[in-house]
Order: sequence, then C-alpha cells, then structure tokens
Amino acid sequence: MAIRSGSSRRWIFPVALAIFLSAALTSISVAQERKNPQTAGVDNNKMGPYRALAQVAYAASQKGEYATAAALAKVLERTW
Repeated sequence: MAIRSGSSRRWIFPVALAIFLSAALTSISVAQERKNPQTAGVDNNKMGPYRALAQVAYAASQKGEYATAAALAKVLERTW
C-alpha cells in the first residue's frame, strides 16, 4: 500500500488546532488564577466585602441558622 502525499497534510491541521487551543486555554486559566490582595480573608476590591458577607450568609443557612442568614442577607440587600 503506497502512502499518498496528501494524507500527511490531513492530520497537520487538527494537530495544529489542538496545540493552539490548548495554549489559549492554558493562558486563560493562568490569568484567572491571579489573586487579589486580601485583608483578613476579604478581597481588597469593590466586591470583596459583599462577597464575604454573602459567603457568611450562605454558611449560616447551610448550618441551619436561618434567622442569622436572613439578617445577613437583608444587610447585603440594603448595602448593595
């Protein structure tokens, strides 16, 4: 069975595309891993305090402390 000259070109494009996509996805995931500076576990940006309050309210609801979770959610709602 003879090897055709065009058959080697068929796999070059998919391999090049796979390499390109893996490099692009790797660079995107590395960019997302950048951490913001924190103080006492709260991000030092505009959304940090709101995110921290929402996490505490969620944790309280998971523990079954619904009154505490509701109070924290109300504070979050009013400060937003």
